Amino acid sequence: MKYWRGNTTLQTENFTKVYTNKPGPDRKMSLLDEFFLTMVRLKSPLLTEDLAQRFSISTGNVSSIFSSWINLMYCDLKLLCELPTRNITEENKSHAMGSYKDVRVILDCTELFVQNPSKLEEKKQFFSNYKHHNTFKFLVGISPQLGITYVSRAYGGRASDKHITSDSADLLQRLETDKGSVMADRGFVIEGILNDMGVKLHMPSFKGRERPQLSAKEGSLSNTISSVRIHIERAIQRIKMYHILHGELQLSMKHIAEQVFTVCAYLVNFQTPIVKS
Repeated sequence: MKYWRGNTTLQTENFTKVYTNKPGPDRKMSLLDEFFLTMVRLKSPLLTEDLAQRFSISTGNVSSIFSSWINLMYCDLKLLCELPTRNITEENKSHAMGSYKDVRVILDCTELFVQNPSKLEEKKQFFSNYKHHNTFKFLVGISPQLGITYVSRAYGGRASDKHITSDSADLLQRLETDKGSVMADRGFVIEGILNDMGVKLHMPSFKGRERPQLSAKEGSLSNTISSVRIHIERAIQRIKMYHILHGELQLSMKHIAEQVFTVCAYLVNFQTPIVKS
């Protein structure tokens, strides 16, 4: 384990470089206790000062341990929970997908409230017209087996679903390699992006302004898609059960907000299944 040193290392995007060997005296806690502290910080409402008292360490040590473990888990869990290949998906079919056997991933975006930034440019970037609040926005994807297999980097609430998807090059590259199809909500105007890669998009039908209602066939198809797509909403609901994501994220956590959300998302995969077999 290597430890976070603070603000001097926040500019790098390579988290393997933001640690240095722990200086000073020997660590006061075992690695298992440090991991337990990190999980408590994620799941419970206990503040840094409370944890420092409970574990008999300083508040600075609590912050250092938490940041170090979050970055370590961020790197390792991303490798562990990758989007499965099409062959693996087909070998492990899920009854939860109904008739949509070719779906590789179900996508949806979610937002987290964040404190109001002081800089005007940041306010414009983070303000969400949908939530009427400053937010971080993430793209989340689940596999047909209902495991969370993709989390995008953090975007300001101003970013559209289409922009985030088109900017997620790692996701698009995997889809282009194995083809298949994607399921998403109406707000994802990404059919053109996917069609260029030979990937199909399943989404509920649009009524538009020129007609009073959907046709019977469109309504039936939309209901079928929605009954499958509901699983991504259940997965996101589980992510937000982690107490650290409740309320407004502090601006002091801005440098690790992406890592915290991603870790919480992938930890959901270690819980009981979303749908019982």
